[in-house]
Amino acid sequence: MLDEITQDYGFNRVIQVSQLIEDLVFSIVQENGFRNWWSDEKSNAELARILIRIANLYYNCSAIVTSQLYPDQNCTYEPIYYTKLVLILFSLFAMMEDLARQDKRLGPSLTDYTISTEWDKISLQSVIPQLALPERKWFGLIDNINAYFKLSSTDVGRLFKNGYPLSGLPSRILNHSHYKECFGTQNFLVDVTDRNVFGQTLRFYETKTKESVNIRLSLLSNDKIWIEAKNQTFVSKSYLSTLPKFLLENYTHFENDKITFYSHWYENDKIFIKNEDKIVKYEIDLNNNEIYSNENQKFLIPFTKDGFDRSNGLYTTFSRFEDENYILALKNKKEDSEPVMIYLPRLNLKFKIEGTSIISEDFKDYCLSKDQHINTLCGLSQYLVIEPNIQSDNPMKFNRKIIIPYHPIERKQSVFSNIIEFNLQKVGRPAYFSYEIDQNLECLNSETTAGSLYLALLYFKTATLDQDLFLKMNGYEICAEILKTCWQNCQYSDIEFNIILKFFEKYMSRFRKTLVKLCWFRRINV
Repeated sequence: MLDEITQDYGFNRVIQVSQLIEDLVFSIVQENGFRNWWSDEKSNAELARILIRIANLYYNCSAIVTSQLYPDQNCTYEPIYYTKLVLILFSLFAMMEDLARQDKRLGPSLTDYTISTEWDKISLQSVIPQLALPERKWFGLIDNINAYFKLSSTDVGRLFKNGYPLSGLPSRILNHSHYKECFGTQNFLVDVTDRNVFGQTLRFYETKTKESVNIRLSLLSNDKIWIEAKNQTFVSKSYLSTLPKFLLENYTHFENDKITFYSHWYENDKIFIKNEDKIVKYEIDLNNNEIYSNENQKFLIPFTKDGFDRSNGLYTTFSRFEDENYILALKNKKEDSEPVMIYLPRLNLKFKIEGTSIISEDFKDYCLSKDQHINTLCGLSQYLVIEPNIQSDNPMKFNRKIIIPYHPIERKQSVFSNIIEFNLQKVGRPAYFSYEIDQNLECLNSETTAGSLYLALLYFKTATLDQDLFLKMNGYEICAEILKTCWQNCQYSDIEFNIILKFFEKYMSRFRKTLVKLCWFRRINV
């Protein structure tokens, strides 16, 4: 419950719950002491359960407060939090004792029992003198604590650390879209200070997280927000919408449909693009309009039809295979205009450009084939064909390979068409499958069962009764032959099973519609 309160209403609500319990307990004790505080309307057992719940709630509130104030376990807690915790819990259990003494069954057995003599067995040496005080002096102790820490002059929900006031962030900041983009639902205890900036007084909220990173936040005019950490200013992705997607989001896999966005920080005319681990992936230099990839240690060339200076055929080949928002053309130096590498980060494929050859870095001794057509899978065009890049007199002939990305499959809206397209917005795991094109055996060879299942699925989705030019069978026959090689005596993996389910997607949707109709007719008949 406290986690939900903290998440939905902010850290101040936990502080307010703590103070509400303190006010309740102290008001009861001040009026009646620890005795005769209860009425006869509720049973002793019910009252005992209420006291136990209040004690647990207050203890958990105190744990949240101290964990926020003192994330380092080696720090010494200030006396106020520890002392008030002991006083409240002692008061609640003293009330429990009074209930027990007044109970007709338990009371007679407690005639020789007193709380004060039992405290000597508890290892709370620093608070034994306070606990041994008479009841009337307890309230004097509380007054002295309040006066020392100036609690009576603070706002509701205000805390002190090392004598300085702390508070949680206001709801206007917590609910701001830019704050949620940067920190999610995370909240901080902050120092509140007013500063003069360009002739205007601004209220700043400053803090240190567990990673000891200085954070400064402020609300500006027109409902804007300023977020600063380590002298870098946060830049919302709403201001960077014209950038390619690979500079905004950390890719999407359709198994979980979760998009993880990068965070963007401005400093010294540069924008630093960081992942969830605060590692800088890219740097945008605003002075010379250059983007640097730290992972590849190269500069980027915009991969667009108009901005990409190489042959239009190279652009067509890769943009058909992958969404151009996730294609990186890389160069070695700022002043260069020609790319030296094509990198597909979602598929984790790299191609090095050497003269007229485009060499694969993932498939040794292979390069991009100039002929990107195969006489099979006629309903699919989104693939790459690579061929051996070996200059040798060896008569042994190496086979070409075909790389097919693992995307959700969509059929074109035509009744008589067998053409399918991939939804390039999402990519699966693994990101692609590769197959060897065996010209002698007239087949496509896969190294994994999952790859064979995916190939059978593609033939099934593009099947017609026409004979395939390469495999000399129609699509349904090819699918059946491939599936025969996929039988196994052990359980299919999650990847394999998910591919098998895709054979029945069309029929499952029809089944759901039929089921809905049956339920609807049944209601009418009832």
